[in-house]
Amino acid sequence: MHRHPMPRARVLLNCKVPVNATCLRPIVRWLRRDAQFSLTLTSRYRGTRLRPGRLLRALPPSHRIFHGIPVIPHFIASRMRFDLYLSPDMAMPGSRRCAQTVHLFHGVSFKGASISPQALAYSHLFLFGEYHRRRFVEKGITTADDPRFEMIGFPKIDCLVDGSLTVKGVRGKMGIGEDRRVVLYAPTWRGTSLETDGETIIETLAAMDVHLILKLHDHSLDPGLSRGRWQRRLEAWREREGITVWDDPDICPAMMAADLLVSDFSSATNEFTLLDRPIVFFETPDLTASYSAKQIDHAMLERRPGRVVESPAALPEAVTHALENPGEFHGERRALARDLFHRPGSAQHRAVKRIHEMMGIEPFLPTQWAIDAAQRDSEARERAEAEEDLTVTPFSERGRYPGQGPMT
Repeated sequence: MHRHPMPRARVLLNCKVPVNATCLRPIVRWLRRDAQFSLTLTSRYRGTRLRPGRLLRALPPSHRIFHGIPVIPHFIASRMRFDLYLSPDMAMPGSRRCAQTVHLFHGVSFKGASISPQALAYSHLFLFGEYHRRRFVEKGITTADDPRFEMIGFPKIDCLVDGSLTVKGVRGKMGIGEDRRVVLYAPTWRGTSLETDGETIIETLAAMDVHLILKLHDHSLDPGLSRGRWQRRLEAWREREGITVWDDPDICPAMMAADLLVSDFSSATNEFTLLDRPIVFFETPDLTASYSAKQIDHAMLERRPGRVVESPAALPEAVTHALENPGEFHGERRALARDLFHRPGSAQHRAVKRIHEMMGIEPFLPTQWAIDAAQRDSEARERAEAEEDLTVTPFSERGRYPGQGPMT
Protein backbone atom coordinates (compact mmCIF):
# COMPACT_ATOMS: atom_id res chain seq x y z
CA MET A 1 0.00 0.00 0.00
CA HIS A 2 1.30 3.47 -0.93
CA ARG A 3 2.15 5.62 2.06
CA HIS A 4 2.70 9.36 2.08
CA PRO A 5 6.16 10.30 3.34
CA MET A 6 6.46 11.66 6.85
CA PRO A 7 6.99 15.44 7.01
CA ARG A 8 10.66 16.35 6.97
CA ALA A 9 10.23 20.09 7.56
CA ARG A 10 8.11 21.75 10.23
CA VAL A 11 7.12 25.25 9.14
CA LEU A 12 5.71 27.98 11.40
CA LEU A 13 3.71 30.74 9.67
CA ASN A 14 3.16 34.15 11.27
CA CYS A 15 -0.06 35.87 10.21
CA LYS A 16 -1.02 38.99 12.18
CA VAL A 17 -3.58 40.61 9.89
CA PRO A 18 -5.55 39.44 6.82
CA VAL A 19 -3.11 41.01 4.34
CA ASN A 20 -0.35 38.82 5.83
CA ALA A 21 -2.43 35.80 4.83
CA THR A 22 -2.66 37.17 1.29
CA CYS A 23 1.13 37.44 1.09
CA LEU A 24 1.60 33.91 2.45
CA ARG A 25 -1.15 32.32 0.37
CA PRO A 26 0.77 31.62 -2.89
CA ILE A 27 3.56 29.86 -0.98
CA VAL A 28 1.20 28.03 1.38
CA ARG A 29 -0.72 26.73 -1.62
CA TRP A 30 2.42 24.94 -2.87
CA LEU A 31 3.67 23.74 0.51
CA ARG A 32 0.29 22.22 1.40
CA ARG A 33 0.50 20.04 -1.71
CA ASP A 34 3.79 18.58 -0.49
CA ALA A 35 3.50 15.99 2.28
CA GLN A 36 7.13 16.63 3.16
CA PHE A 37 6.06 19.85 4.91
CA SER A 38 4.04 20.25 8.09
CA LEU A 39 2.52 23.72 8.53
CA THR A 40 1.48 25.48 11.74
CA LEU A 41 0.20 29.02 12.14
CA THR A 42 0.70 31.50 14.96
CA SER A 43 0.11 35.19 15.53
CA ARG A 44 0.27 38.12 17.87
CA TYR A 45 -2.19 40.95 17.38
CA ARG A 46 -1.94 44.67 17.96
CA GLY A 47 -4.94 46.77 18.92
CA THR A 48 -7.46 43.90 19.18
CA ARG A 49 -8.24 40.85 21.30
CA LEU A 50 -8.44 38.53 18.34
CA ARG A 51 -6.76 35.14 18.43
CA PRO A 52 -5.19 33.40 15.43
CA GLY A 53 -8.05 30.95 15.05
CA ARG A 54 -10.57 33.77 14.80
CA LEU A 55 -8.48 35.42 12.10
CA LEU A 56 -8.59 32.25 10.01
CA ARG A 57 -12.34 31.94 10.43
CA ALA A 58 -12.76 35.55 9.33
CA LEU A 59 -10.81 35.07 6.09
CA PRO A 60 -12.93 35.03 2.90
CA PRO A 61 -13.35 31.92 0.70
CA SER A 62 -10.44 33.08 -1.47
CA HIS A 63 -8.17 32.19 1.46
CA ARG A 64 -9.61 28.77 2.24
CA ILE A 65 -6.17 27.22 1.64
CA PHE A 66 -5.46 28.13 5.30
CA HIS A 67 -8.39 26.08 6.60
CA GLY A 68 -7.17 22.98 8.37
CA ILE A 69 -3.75 24.36 9.33
CA PRO A 70 -3.19 23.93 13.09
CA VAL A 71 -3.18 27.21 15.00
CA ILE A 72 -1.27 27.83 18.25
CA PRO A 73 -0.66 30.98 20.34
CA HIS A 74 2.75 32.59 19.89
CA PHE A 75 3.85 31.94 23.50
CA ILE A 76 3.35 28.20 22.96
CA ALA A 77 5.04 28.29 19.54
CA SER A 78 8.10 29.91 21.14
CA ARG A 79 8.57 26.75 23.26
CA MET A 80 8.40 24.40 20.26
CA ARG A 81 11.02 23.57 17.65
CA PHE A 82 10.45 24.35 13.98
CA ASP A 83 12.70 24.06 10.97
CA LEU A 84 11.48 27.20 9.22
CA TYR A 85 9.68 30.41 10.12
CA LEU A 86 7.83 32.40 7.41
CA SER A 87 6.49 35.88 8.13
CA PRO A 88 5.39 38.89 6.03
CA ASP A 89 5.41 40.97 9.22
CA MET A 90 8.49 42.51 10.82
CA ALA A 91 7.62 41.12 14.25
CA MET A 92 8.72 37.56 15.01
CA PRO A 93 6.29 36.07 17.54
CA GLY A 94 6.92 32.39 18.25
CA SER A 95 10.22 32.24 16.32
CA ARG A 96 12.60 31.78 19.26
CA ARG A 97 13.37 28.10 18.54
CA CYS A 98 13.09 28.14 14.73
CA ALA A 99 16.21 26.93 12.92
CA GLN A 100 15.82 29.36 9.98
CA THR A 101 13.69 32.47 9.66
CA VAL A 102 12.43 34.08 6.42
CA HIS A 103 10.97 37.57 6.10
CA LEU A 104 8.69 37.85 3.06
CA PHE A 105 7.73 41.56 3.41
CA HIS A 106 4.16 42.65 2.64
CA GLY A 107 4.68 45.62 0.35
CA VAL A 108 7.08 48.29 -0.85
CA SER A 109 6.01 51.94 -0.73
CA PHE A 110 7.33 55.48 -0.74
CA LYS A 111 7.20 55.66 3.05
CA GLY A 112 9.61 52.71 3.28
CA ALA A 113 8.70 51.54 6.78
CA SER A 114 9.64 47.94 5.96
CA ILE A 115 13.22 48.90 5.04
CA SER A 116 14.32 48.74 8.65
CA PRO A 117 17.22 47.39 10.75
CA GLN A 118 14.65 45.12 12.40
CA ALA A 119 14.64 43.00 9.25
CA LEU A 120 18.22 41.90 9.98
CA ALA A 121 16.90 39.72 12.81
CA TYR A 122 15.81 37.27 10.10
CA SER A 123 18.26 34.78 8.62
CA HIS A 124 16.80 35.22 5.10
CA LEU A 125 15.21 38.27 3.43
CA PHE A 126 13.12 37.49 0.33
CA LEU A 127 13.57 40.75 -1.59
CA PHE A 128 11.09 42.03 -4.17
CA GLY A 129 13.66 43.50 -6.54
CA GLU A 130 16.78 45.60 -6.99
CA TYR A 131 15.10 48.65 -5.48
CA HIS A 132 14.62 46.70 -2.27
CA ARG A 133 18.29 45.83 -2.05
CA ARG A 134 19.36 49.38 -2.94
CA ARG A 135 17.26 50.98 -0.21
CA PHE A 136 18.79 48.78 2.48
CA VAL A 137 22.19 50.04 1.35
CA GLU A 138 21.17 53.70 0.91
CA LYS A 139 19.76 53.82 4.43
CA GLY A 140 23.00 52.40 5.83
CA ILE A 141 21.32 49.28 7.19
CA THR A 142 23.57 46.73 5.51
CA THR A 143 25.68 46.10 2.41
CA ALA A 144 24.58 45.04 -1.07
CA ASP A 145 26.21 41.62 -0.66
CA ASP A 146 24.52 40.79 2.64
CA PRO A 147 24.14 36.97 2.68
CA ARG A 148 20.60 37.32 4.04
CA PHE A 149 19.40 38.78 0.73
CA GLU A 150 17.51 36.42 -1.60
CA MET A 151 16.27 37.94 -4.88
CA ILE A 152 12.81 36.36 -5.13
CA GLY A 153 10.20 38.89 -6.24
CA PHE A 154 6.73 39.42 -4.75
CA PRO A 155 4.61 36.22 -4.86
CA LYS A 156 1.38 38.06 -4.03
CA ILE A 157 1.34 39.96 -7.32
CA ASP A 158 2.25 37.08 -9.65
CA CYS A 159 -1.46 36.85 -10.47
CA LEU A 160 -1.37 40.29 -12.12
CA VAL A 161 0.82 39.05 -14.97
CA ASP A 162 0.60 35.24 -15.08
CA GLY A 163 -2.89 35.06 -16.61
CA SER A 164 -4.66 33.68 -13.53
CA LEU A 165 -6.73 36.88 -13.31
CA THR A 166 -8.54 38.51 -16.23
CA VAL A 167 -10.40 41.79 -16.51
CA LYS A 168 -13.52 40.09 -17.85
CA GLY A 169 -13.51 37.40 -15.16
CA VAL A 170 -13.01 39.77 -12.23
CA ARG A 171 -15.53 42.32 -13.44
CA GLY A 172 -18.05 39.56 -14.02
CA LYS A 173 -17.76 38.44 -10.40
CA MET A 174 -18.15 42.05 -9.25
CA GLY A 175 -21.16 42.63 -11.48
CA ILE A 176 -19.46 45.45 -13.40
CA GLY A 177 -20.23 45.87 -17.10
CA GLU A 178 -17.35 45.44 -19.52
CA ASP A 179 -18.08 48.81 -21.15
CA ARG A 180 -17.81 50.77 -17.89
CA ARG A 181 -14.77 52.81 -16.94
CA VAL A 182 -13.61 51.61 -13.52
CA VAL A 183 -11.67 53.66 -10.97
CA LEU A 184 -10.11 52.10 -7.87
CA TYR A 185 -9.53 54.24 -4.77
CA ALA A 186 -7.02 52.50 -2.50
CA PRO A 187 -5.44 54.77 0.13
CA THR A 188 -2.88 53.65 2.66
CA TRP A 189 -3.30 54.25 6.39
CA ARG A 190 -1.82 56.79 8.84
CA GLY A 191 -1.19 60.22 7.38
CA THR A 192 -3.31 59.21 4.42
CA SER A 193 -5.64 60.92 1.97
CA LEU A 194 -8.46 58.90 3.54
CA GLU A 195 -8.05 60.78 6.82
CA THR A 196 -7.61 64.25 5.30
CA ASP A 197 -10.08 64.24 2.38
CA GLY A 198 -11.37 60.66 2.11
CA GLU A 199 -15.12 61.29 2.10
CA THR A 200 -14.81 64.17 -0.38
CA ILE A 201 -12.55 62.11 -2.66
CA ILE A 202 -15.03 59.24 -2.67
CA GLU A 203 -18.04 61.48 -3.31
CA THR A 204 -16.16 63.28 -6.10
CA LEU A 205 -15.22 60.05 -7.86
CA ALA A 206 -18.71 58.58 -7.34
CA ALA A 207 -20.23 61.62 -9.09
CA MET A 208 -18.18 60.94 -12.24
CA ASP A 209 -19.30 58.67 -15.08
CA VAL A 210 -17.25 55.74 -13.74
CA HIS A 211 -17.75 52.70 -11.57
CA LEU A 212 -15.90 53.19 -8.29
CA ILE A 213 -14.19 50.41 -6.34
CA LEU A 214 -13.25 51.19 -2.72
CA LYS A 215 -10.43 49.21 -1.12
CA LEU A 216 -9.40 50.49 2.29
CA HIS A 217 -6.32 49.37 4.19
CA ASP A 218 -6.81 46.64 6.80
CA HIS A 219 -5.77 49.02 9.58
CA SER A 220 -8.38 51.58 8.52
CA LEU A 221 -11.03 48.95 9.28
CA ASP A 222 -9.46 47.78 12.56
CA PRO A 223 -11.71 49.08 15.37
CA GLY A 224 -8.70 49.18 17.69
CA LEU A 225 -6.87 51.56 15.35
CA SER A 226 -9.59 53.61 13.62
CA ARG A 227 -12.45 53.48 16.17
CA GLY A 228 -14.73 51.90 13.58
CA ARG A 229 -15.28 55.18 11.72
CA TRP A 230 -14.63 53.86 8.22
CA GLN A 231 -16.43 50.57 8.74
CA ARG A 232 -19.63 52.53 9.39
CA ARG A 233 -19.14 54.74 6.34
CA LEU A 234 -18.45 51.73 4.13
CA GLU A 235 -21.84 50.26 4.98
CA ALA A 236 -23.50 53.39 3.57
CA TRP A 237 -21.36 53.40 0.42
CA ARG A 238 -22.02 49.71 -0.08
CA GLU A 239 -25.67 50.49 -0.80
CA ARG A 240 -24.85 53.08 -3.46
CA GLU A 241 -25.26 52.16 -7.11
CA GLY A 242 -22.02 52.45 -9.04
CA ILE A 243 -19.84 51.74 -5.99
CA THR A 244 -18.24 48.40 -5.13
CA VAL A 245 -16.70 47.96 -1.69
CA TRP A 246 -13.89 45.42 -1.99
CA ASP A 247 -13.67 43.56 1.34
CA ASP A 248 -11.19 40.86 0.36
CA PRO A 249 -7.71 41.46 1.85
CA ASP A 250 -6.26 40.66 -1.58
CA ILE A 251 -6.32 43.87 -3.61
CA CYS A 252 -5.10 42.19 -6.81
CA PRO A 253 -8.56 41.37 -8.28
CA ALA A 254 -9.67 44.97 -7.64
CA MET A 255 -6.57 46.24 -9.43
CA MET A 256 -7.17 43.90 -12.34
CA ALA A 257 -10.71 45.25 -12.71
CA ALA A 258 -9.64 48.91 -12.65
CA ASP A 259 -8.84 51.18 -15.58
CA LEU A 260 -7.23 53.69 -13.23
CA LEU A 261 -5.98 53.87 -9.65
CA VAL A 262 -6.34 56.83 -7.30
CA SER A 263 -4.12 56.60 -4.23
CA ASP A 264 -1.58 58.51 -2.17
CA PHE A 265 1.64 56.80 -1.09
CA SER A 266 0.25 53.29 -0.74
CA SER A 267 2.29 50.30 -1.89
CA ALA A 268 -0.70 49.57 -4.15
CA THR A 269 0.53 52.29 -6.52
CA ASN A 270 3.79 50.41 -7.05
CA GLU A 271 2.03 47.08 -7.58
CA PHE A 272 -0.36 48.71 -10.07
CA THR A 273 2.58 49.66 -12.33
CA LEU A 274 2.74 46.00 -13.41
CA LEU A 275 -0.57 46.51 -15.22
CA ASP A 276 0.73 49.61 -17.03
CA ARG A 277 -2.49 51.55 -16.40
CA PRO A 278 -2.91 55.19 -15.34
CA ILE A 279 -2.41 56.32 -11.74
CA VAL A 280 -3.48 59.59 -10.12
CA PHE A 281 -1.61 60.44 -6.94
CA PHE A 282 -3.31 62.47 -4.21
CA GLU A 283 -0.78 64.62 -2.36
CA THR A 284 -1.17 64.68 1.41
CA PRO A 285 0.78 66.89 3.82
CA ASP A 286 0.42 64.31 6.60
CA LEU A 287 3.04 62.08 4.97
CA THR A 288 5.98 63.93 6.52
CA ALA A 289 4.12 64.29 9.82
CA SER A 290 3.52 60.53 10.11
CA TYR A 291 6.87 59.19 8.87
CA SER A 292 10.43 60.28 9.48
CA ALA A 293 12.54 61.90 6.77
CA LYS A 294 14.84 58.88 6.82
CA GLN A 295 11.94 56.48 6.22
CA ILE A 296 10.49 58.37 3.25
CA ASP A 297 12.17 57.80 -0.09
CA HIS A 298 12.04 61.30 -1.54
CA ALA A 299 13.72 60.16 -4.75
CA MET A 300 10.93 57.60 -5.20
CA LEU A 301 8.32 60.31 -4.68
CA GLU A 302 9.90 62.23 -7.55
CA ARG A 303 9.50 59.13 -9.74
CA ARG A 304 5.75 58.81 -9.26
CA PRO A 305 4.50 57.69 -12.69
CA GLY A 306 1.30 59.70 -12.90
CA ARG A 307 -0.48 63.00 -12.36
CA VAL A 308 -0.32 64.46 -8.85
CA VAL A 309 -3.27 66.44 -7.44
CA GLU A 310 -3.55 68.35 -4.19
CA SER A 311 -7.31 68.68 -3.76
CA PRO A 312 -10.47 66.67 -4.48
CA ALA A 313 -11.62 69.43 -6.84
CA ALA A 314 -8.71 68.63 -9.17
CA LEU A 315 -9.58 64.94 -9.39
CA PRO A 316 -12.25 64.97 -12.17
CA GLU A 317 -9.97 66.69 -14.69
CA ALA A 318 -6.95 64.53 -13.77
CA VAL A 319 -8.94 61.28 -13.90
CA THR A 320 -10.64 62.16 -17.19
CA HIS A 321 -7.33 63.15 -18.77
CA ALA A 322 -5.64 59.94 -17.60
CA LEU A 323 -8.46 57.73 -18.89
CA GLU A 324 -8.35 59.45 -22.28
CA ASN A 325 -4.54 59.26 -22.44
CA PRO A 326 -3.66 55.86 -20.91
CA GLY A 327 -0.27 55.74 -22.64
CA GLU A 328 1.00 58.80 -20.81
CA PHE A 329 3.69 57.81 -18.27
CA HIS A 330 3.98 54.39 -19.92
CA GLY A 331 7.78 54.49 -19.91
CA GLU A 332 7.93 55.67 -16.31
CA ARG A 333 5.55 52.93 -15.16
CA ARG A 334 7.49 50.17 -16.90
CA ALA A 335 10.85 51.44 -15.66
CA LEU A 336 9.59 51.60 -12.07
CA ALA A 337 8.02 48.14 -12.26
CA ARG A 338 11.28 46.63 -13.52
CA ASP A 339 13.20 48.28 -10.68
CA LEU A 340 10.71 47.23 -7.99
CA PHE A 341 9.81 43.66 -8.91
CA HIS A 342 12.16 40.87 -9.94
CA ARG A 343 10.67 38.69 -12.70
CA PRO A 344 6.97 39.10 -11.80
CA GLY A 345 4.78 36.11 -12.54
CA SER A 346 7.17 33.50 -11.17
CA ALA A 347 8.12 34.82 -7.71
CA GLN A 348 6.09 32.20 -5.85
CA HIS A 349 7.90 29.42 -7.69
CA ARG A 350 11.31 30.89 -6.84
CA ALA A 351 10.26 31.18 -3.20
CA VAL A 352 9.05 27.56 -3.09
CA LYS A 353 12.19 26.32 -4.81
CA ARG A 354 14.38 28.23 -2.35
CA ILE A 355 12.44 26.87 0.62
CA HIS A 356 12.99 23.32 -0.61
CA GLU A 357 16.70 24.04 -0.98
CA MET A 358 16.93 25.50 2.52
CA MET A 359 15.26 22.40 3.95
CA GLY A 360 17.34 19.99 1.85
CA ILE A 361 14.17 18.53 0.30
CA GLU A 362 13.59 17.57 -3.33
CA PRO A 363 10.29 18.97 -4.68
CA PHE A 364 7.67 16.49 -5.80
CA LEU A 365 7.70 16.17 -9.59
CA PRO A 366 4.52 18.25 -10.21
CA THR A 367 6.03 21.07 -8.15
CA GLN A 368 9.33 20.83 -10.00
CA TRP A 369 7.52 20.89 -13.35
CA ALA A 370 5.62 24.01 -12.30
CA ILE A 371 8.84 25.69 -11.16
CA ASP A 372 10.52 24.89 -14.49
CA ALA A 373 7.51 26.12 -16.50
CA ALA A 374 7.36 29.36 -14.52
CA GLN A 375 11.05 29.94 -15.13
CA ARG A 376 10.56 29.50 -18.90
CA ASP A 377 7.55 31.85 -18.90
CA SER A 378 9.50 34.45 -16.91
CA GLU A 379 12.42 34.36 -19.34
CA ALA A 380 10.06 34.61 -22.33
CA ARG A 381 8.29 37.60 -20.74
CA GLU A 382 11.61 39.36 -20.21
CA ARG A 383 12.59 38.79 -23.83
CA ALA A 384 9.24 40.14 -25.02
CA GLU A 385 9.62 43.26 -22.87
CA ALA A 386 13.14 43.82 -24.17
CA GLU A 387 11.91 43.56 -27.77
CA GLU A 388 9.08 45.96 -27.01
CA ASP A 389 11.52 48.50 -25.61
CA LEU A 390 13.65 48.18 -28.75
CA THR A 391 10.77 48.55 -31.21
CA VAL A 392 8.90 51.22 -29.18
CA THR A 393 5.48 49.87 -30.11
CA PRO A 394 2.83 52.63 -29.77
CA PHE A 395 0.47 52.19 -26.82
CA SER A 396 -2.62 52.16 -29.04
CA GLU A 397 -1.22 49.20 -30.98
CA ARG A 398 -0.25 47.25 -27.87
CA GLY A 399 -3.78 47.18 -26.52
CA ARG A 400 -5.77 48.61 -23.70
CA TYR A 401 -3.97 46.42 -21.20
CA PRO A 402 -0.77 44.37 -21.44
CA GLY A 403 -1.51 41.05 -23.10
CA GLN A 404 -4.69 42.19 -24.81
CA GLY A 405 -5.26 42.99 -28.47
CA PRO A 406 -5.26 46.46 -30.05
CA MET A 407 -7.73 49.06 -28.82
CA THR A 408 -10.81 49.56 -30.98
